[in-house]
Amino acid sequence: MDWEALLDKLWSFASSDPKELETNIRSCLKGHSSEGLLQAISLLISQSQYVTAKALLAEFLRSHHSAEDIQRRLELILHFKKYRASPMLSIKSKQR
Repeated sequence: MDWEALLDKLWSFASSDPKELETNIRSCLKGHSSEGLLQAISLLISQSQYVTAKALLAEFLRSHHSAEDIQRRLELILHFKKYRASPMLSIKSKQR
Protein backbone atom coordinates (compact mmCIF):
# COMPACT_ATOMS: atom_id res chain seq x y z
CA MET A 1 0.00 0.00 0.00
CA ASP A 2 1.52 3.31 -1.08
CA TRP A 3 0.37 5.69 1.63
CA GLU A 4 2.70 8.47 0.53
CA ALA A 5 1.03 8.68 -2.89
CA LEU A 6 -2.48 8.75 -1.40
CA LEU A 7 -1.48 11.34 1.19
CA ASP A 8 0.21 13.45 -1.51
CA LYS A 9 -3.09 13.51 -3.41
CA LEU A 10 -4.99 14.49 -0.28
CA TRP A 11 -2.50 17.25 0.47
CA SER A 12 -2.70 18.55 -3.11
CA PHE A 13 -6.48 18.93 -2.87
CA ALA A 14 -6.61 20.41 0.62
CA SER A 15 -3.29 22.13 1.26
CA SER A 16 -4.75 25.58 0.65
CA ASP A 17 -7.22 25.05 3.51
CA PRO A 18 -5.66 23.53 6.66
CA LYS A 19 -9.09 23.07 8.29
CA GLU A 20 -10.31 21.05 5.31
CA LEU A 21 -7.16 18.94 5.41
CA GLU A 22 -7.66 18.29 9.13
CA THR A 23 -11.33 17.42 8.59
CA ASN A 24 -10.47 14.94 5.83
CA ILE A 25 -7.83 13.26 7.97
CA ARG A 26 -10.27 12.99 10.87
CA SER A 27 -12.86 11.46 8.51
CA CYS A 28 -10.41 8.84 7.30
CA LEU A 29 -9.30 7.89 10.79
CA LYS A 30 -12.69 8.04 12.51
CA GLY A 31 -12.86 5.14 14.94
CA HIS A 32 -9.34 3.99 14.07
CA SER A 33 -7.04 6.35 15.99
CA SER A 34 -6.60 8.09 19.29
CA GLU A 35 -7.51 11.70 19.85
CA GLY A 36 -3.87 12.30 20.80
CA LEU A 37 -2.66 11.35 17.32
CA LEU A 38 -5.31 13.51 15.68
CA GLN A 39 -4.37 16.46 17.88
CA ALA A 40 -0.67 16.01 17.08
CA ILE A 41 -1.36 15.95 13.34
CA SER A 42 -3.71 18.94 13.64
CA LEU A 43 -1.08 20.91 15.55
CA LEU A 44 1.56 20.16 12.92
CA ILE A 45 -0.81 21.23 10.15
CA SER A 46 -1.72 24.45 11.96
CA GLN A 47 2.00 25.22 12.24
CA SER A 48 2.46 24.56 8.49
CA GLN A 49 4.65 21.54 9.22
CA TYR A 50 3.02 19.52 6.47
CA VAL A 51 5.96 17.22 5.74
CA THR A 52 6.19 16.17 9.38
CA ALA A 53 2.40 15.72 9.66
CA LYS A 54 2.36 13.61 6.51
CA ALA A 55 5.30 11.48 7.71
CA LEU A 56 3.64 10.88 11.10
CA LEU A 57 0.38 9.92 9.45
CA ALA A 58 2.05 7.63 6.90
CA GLU A 59 3.99 5.83 9.64
CA PHE A 60 0.80 5.32 11.64
CA LEU A 61 -1.06 3.99 8.60
CA ARG A 62 1.68 1.58 7.53
CA SER A 63 1.32 -0.44 10.73
CA HIS A 64 -2.40 -0.06 11.41
CA HIS A 65 -4.54 -3.21 11.57
CA SER A 66 -7.46 -1.47 9.80
CA ALA A 67 -5.33 0.00 7.02
CA GLU A 68 -7.64 -1.34 4.29
CA ASP A 69 -10.71 0.38 5.77
CA ILE A 70 -8.81 3.63 6.18
CA GLN A 71 -7.48 3.39 2.62
CA ARG A 72 -11.02 2.92 1.25
CA ARG A 73 -12.22 6.00 3.12
CA LEU A 74 -9.30 8.04 1.84
CA GLU A 75 -9.85 6.87 -1.73
CA LEU A 76 -13.54 7.80 -1.51
CA ILE A 77 -12.67 11.27 -0.22
CA LEU A 78 -10.15 11.73 -3.02
CA HIS A 79 -12.62 10.47 -5.63
CA PHE A 80 -15.24 12.92 -4.37
CA LYS A 81 -12.75 15.81 -4.41
CA LYS A 82 -11.61 14.93 -7.93
CA TYR A 83 -15.20 14.67 -9.13
CA ARG A 84 -16.12 17.96 -7.44
CA ALA A 85 -13.13 19.72 -9.00
CA SER A 86 -13.81 18.41 -12.53
CA PRO A 87 -17.10 20.27 -13.14
CA MET A 88 -15.49 23.48 -11.93
CA LEU A 89 -12.75 23.07 -14.52
CA SER A 90 -15.21 22.40 -17.33
CA ILE A 91 -17.33 25.42 -16.34
CA LYS A 92 -14.26 27.66 -16.42
CA SER A 93 -13.23 26.37 -19.85
CA LYS A 94 -16.75 27.01 -21.21
CA GLN A 95 -16.62 30.60 -19.98
CA ARG A 96 -13.56 31.35 -22.09
